[in-house]
Amino acid sequence: MASNAPGLPTVAIITTGGTIASKPSATAGGVTPALSGEALLATVPGLASMAAVALQPLADIDSSQMTPEIWARLSQAADAALARDDIVGAVITHGTDTMAEGAYFLDVSLQSDKPVVFTGAMNNAAAINPDGPANIVDAVTQVLSENARDWGVTVTLNHYVNSARHVRKTRTTNVQTFMSGDAGYLGYIAGG
Repeated sequence: MASNAPGLPTVAIITTGGTIASKPSATAGGVTPALSGEALLATVPGLASMAAVALQPLADIDSSQMTPEIWARLSQAADAALARDDIVGAVITHGTDTMAEGAYFLDVSLQSDKPVVFTGAMNNAAAINPDGPANIVDAVTQVLSENARDWGVTVTLNHYVNSARHVRKTRTTNVQTFMSGDAGYLGYIAGG
């Protein structure tokens, strides 16, 4: 599915589930993926004025259920999208539990050198303060930025940009969870 935004660059957005697309579930206990790709993108203010979107739902799972086989499919889907001349880069929404591993997998397996940004959320979509929409805006901003070229695959949450080679999740509840240790951040996104 592609959104119709004439004159705007096109960004591929590949969704895989995770907290960013989850809501509380009385039957399952805790939160479970509940938003389709379209419903997730509908929560992102201003997205339609930033870029055209080529949406590709790939999975709808908690990232604890991710496997190398799913990441291989994700890598193939990203390469296929990035091979299109009209696609300038890709955003991958992913659960945070295995996001660092998934980003590293794609960093070493992708054939394209177009920007690829993993993003997600620490707060679910029904929380009083969901962080997913702002993280998607930051990820699309990064894909579109000339200042963010040749960084390989990155993980971008809470405004901070981390290299897939160094990133790790450090907290289970804080929105500032991803850090890159002594390597530091690649960048910071503020106000677009």
